Amino acid sequence: MRDLEHLWKNRAGRVARRVNTGWFLQKYSPLLITIGCLVAVAVLCVRSFFDQPVSTWWLVGAGLGLLFLAGIWAFFRARPHFIDQKEGLVRLEDRLSLHNSLSAAAGGVGEWPDFPDNSSEEASAGLKWRWSAVAVPVALVLALVAASILVPIPDLQARSQELPPNEPGAWQQMEDWLAELEEEDLIDEASLEDTQEKIDELRDQPEDDWFSHSSMEATDSLRESLGRDLQEMARELAVLDRDLAALQSHSGAMSESARQMLMEEYDEALKNLGLNSMKLNKDLMKELQDLDLSQISKEQLSQMSREQLQQLRERLKDCGQ
Repeated sequence: MRDLEHLWKNRAGRVARRVNTGWFLQKYSPLLITIGCLVAVAVLCVRSFFDQPVSTWWLVGAGLGLLFLAGIWAFFRARPHFIDQKEGLVRLEDRLSLHNSLSAAAGGVGEWPDFPDNSSEEASAGLKWRWSAVAVPVALVLALVAASILVPIPDLQARSQELPPNEPGAWQQMEDWLAELEEEDLIDEASLEDTQEKIDELRDQPEDDWFSHSSMEATDSLRESLGRDLQEMARELAVLDRDLAALQSHSGAMSESARQMLMEEYDEALKNLGLNSMKLNKDLMKELQDLDLSQISKEQLSQMSREQLQQLRERLKDCGQ
């Protein structure tokens, strides 16, 4: 009988431990996952921004400490649900249909029933572990922490040193304008070089000052000035083109006053081009200045190639915007 009592109480203790462990894991698993994620993120941050491997292991140690404290907290949260050996006997009675015989025997008012020969589900009060619910949180935390330690981290500081610093986009925009004008041979080379030097002066500042108020103000002023000069040049070229076209096509039918008005307008446009800080190509400017409008004829105009002037105006129209 003593052997039966020992076997039944031992089995009831196992049932109680299984129930109690299940309640503990239910309370502990969310904390385990949360702390594991926080430790993994912290390790990645330390590895990314600090070259201190010791700090990484210190974080892992701190995480283990948090897991220990979380285990204590989970234990006390689960404790109200715990059962003892006596309740374990009740569960076995219910599962095995023993009709309170185990409780009566434990109270000394009956004999212990025969112990089952197997260790089947019935002998364990129908309790089975859901290993997926138990193993997944642990595996997830281990995988996260291991990945945060082992995953290669690029040297962000070295990469930042290799990458060229970002500069105000207006500088590149102005340089694109100058490159297009130089390629099409529209503007005198000295004017292009002067503007490029002003852009280089802005770029030669310390990089920390590129986006300062004074630097951005100087950049905006230079961009507006360059854009305004190109627009004015396009406008004056359009005037020249219009006057030459009118003199070529309608010179014979024009009155002397109308012809004189066009000639004055032509001279005014040439004067304005000369005052523009962006000087027109010297050869083209000289050709326009040497043209004698009073003696203009279709033959002379064809030699001057009015189409060239029209193309120049169309090219500058976009560049001056």
